[in-house]
Amino acid sequence: MGTGRNSSSQDTKQRLVDGVLEVVRQQGITAVSARSVASAAGANQALVFYHFGSVEELVAQACLSATEARVALYRRVAMLGATLVREQHELLGAHAIGVHVDEDL
Repeated sequence: MGTGRNSSSQDTKQRLVDGVLEVVRQQGITAVSARSVASAAGANQALVFYHFGSVEELVAQACLSATEARVALYRRVAMLGATLVREQHELLGAHAIGVHVDEDL
């Protein structure tokens, strides 16, 4: 039973974090308040304080979450790019060897 409650609590916290980001994107940082975030998240504004203690802590968590997500995306893109470059070098290297052998014949 605790798992369902914890899952619901985590869902609420994530909705509040997402709510902060939505308010900032749509209205700017000065529009962030417990009321505006709760409205965007579809939650009671008291949950902001229950889960985060203050609006400032919620904003800090939202910034951290957004930054972590962005860094993870950049890492995936960098890894993909490195893989593509490595494959390109391997293909070009194999082609160059093939061309070199053909020229010697």
